[in-house]
Amino acid sequence: MVWRHFLMLAKRNALLFLLVPMACGLGATLVAYYEFVTWDKSLNSYYGYKQSIPASLGAYAPYAFMEKGGMLDGYIIQLTRAIGREMRARIDVVSRKLDDTQESAIIRDVDVVLCMVKTPRTALHFDFTPPYAVNSLTLVKRKGVPTPLDYHDELGTGRFVFNRDGVYHDLHGAELTNVGMAANAEEALRLIDEGAYDYTILENYIAQRILGMINLENVEIAGDTRELVEYSFAIRKKNPDLYRIFANGLRSLQESGEFDRIQTRWVEERFLISKSARNTILTSIMIGAGISLAVLVLFFLWTSLLQEEIGIRTAELSSEIGVRKRTEAQLLTNQAQLIQADKLAAIGTLASGIAHEINNPNGLLSLDISFLKRFGVDLLRTLDEHRIADDTPFAGIPYSMLRVHLPSLIADMEVASTRIGEIVDDLKDFARPDSTRWGAVFSINEPVRSALRLLEHTVRKTTDHVDVDLAEDLPPISGSSQKVEQVLVNLIVNACQALQRRDQSIHIATRWNAEADEVLFVVRDEGCGIPEENIPLLRDPFFTTKRESGGTGLGLSISDTIVKAHGGSMEIESQPGAGTTVTLRLPANRSGDGNEQVS
Repeated sequence: MVWRHFLMLAKRNALLFLLVPMACGLGATLVAYYEFVTWDKSLNSYYGYKQSIPASLGAYAPYAFMEKGGMLDGYIIQLTRAIGREMRARIDVVSRKLDDTQESAIIRDVDVVLCMVKTPRTALHFDFTPPYAVNSLTLVKRKGVPTPLDYHDELGTGRFVFNRDGVYHDLHGAELTNVGMAANAEEALRLIDEGAYDYTILENYIAQRILGMINLENVEIAGDTRELVEYSFAIRKKNPDLYRIFANGLRSLQESGEFDRIQTRWVEERFLISKSARNTILTSIMIGAGISLAVLVLFFLWTSLLQEEIGIRTAELSSEIGVRKRTEAQLLTNQAQLIQADKLAAIGTLASGIAHEINNPNGLLSLDISFLKRFGVDLLRTLDEHRIADDTPFAGIPYSMLRVHLPSLIADMEVASTRIGEIVDDLKDFARPDSTRWGAVFSINEPVRSALRLLEHTVRKTTDHVDVDLAEDLPPISGSSQKVEQVLVNLIVNACQALQRRDQSIHIATRWNAEADEVLFVVRDEGCGIPEENIPLLRDPFFTTKRESGGTGLGLSISDTIVKAHGGSMEIESQPGAGTTVTLRLPANRSGDGNEQVS
């Protein structure tokens, strides 16, 4: 089956299968050409060079290093070979070890040291060209010890260690006292890592390279010391012709721009690509290209199989267009309902803000009424003491009548202000996000009373007959009082909206079913009722019979979810024209281990 598809793919994409091997061959050709044009001719014979110059190395990577095959490479090597080509002189680089000290270079019988720092001692034996590189000295410390503001203050404390083959030792070795000595930079860093010393000073590139190669968890670079060292070609004294070769060659490379290209490649770039590393990268690229081509072929094969599957699926989908259209219509309806629900949520937020704004002036009224109440008592007592005549008018009211009605007027104002405060508090409690714990223990009568206070205006506007019968000594229930209040508000609002006349009544009651150990909440209205076929759909999201009046169909769905979360159930009984009865059954809490008691 797969091979059949592969052959079909090959026929359809014959040009692609021809281009793939051609691309591979072209890539191999380009790689070979790149190797040819970048091949360093200085590694081969020196045909045409005028003279041969022996030179010592004395440097670290990236200035100079030895590859696995024994081939020298690096910034100084490339620069030296470029000078040789420019000046037509053969330069033989000899080095038994890359970490030879400058003292060894002085003793060794060589004409040139490729990388040397000018110090009073080396200046006795060598002449130095203008510097081809400048590096900074870096302070390296053990982790946890403080970085000194001036490291010179710590030099004589015995906390420093220096490598004998380092530039700092060559520059300041005669001045160093009470310091540790190591054979090389790596040994100095290991002594710091082991806790024998706290500080050392190394060339920046050496510190970064060694710390990048070996894992020293307790060693870190503290920062530059602001001391710079210059690296130059060192030519043994009394060799003016040899000095001119290096000095003039260096100047010619700087003028032609070749010096900048070599320096950018090896020093200014923060990574190092040797020839062996370059070959490794090229090999990796070729392997990656081969894998990519294989993946490409498999992709086209998979595409062919997918196209066949898409054809089958398209035929199936064509028969489902009608269902999809009906689903889209339902989604549009649900979207409109969600928008309406969002509007209601926004109105709730606005109502909470308005309640807060009402509460501020109402608090001021409460304070003023309290003052007026005391003032009225004192005023009437004073007037009585002065025997004011009964017919003396106050604001058009005879004193005899004012004396009787003033206390009741102030009391009515106090009751009204208290009523405003209760309504505002209930509205704010209902609108704020539920922050109570679900393990709270409370009596169901409390959320019932809170819901009735909140809906008092709605109920009075709807009917003249409201019967509330709340049983006393009910066992507590466990859950969220605010969530239960939300359910009760929804059920009472539904009962009010079902009434068609003011003489129709609403009955609200709480009971205890001792046999099932359940607390019941019952709300019954004498409204229009619900058709029998709609009752199973009442708990479905977005199902509503009041869409024209702004119903969203979310109230009973959310209420049913809340009741089930409390371990209870909601029963709905209704007959068209005879009203509706909704019964909530919530399990009583007998353990007494709730998080908080609300009674």
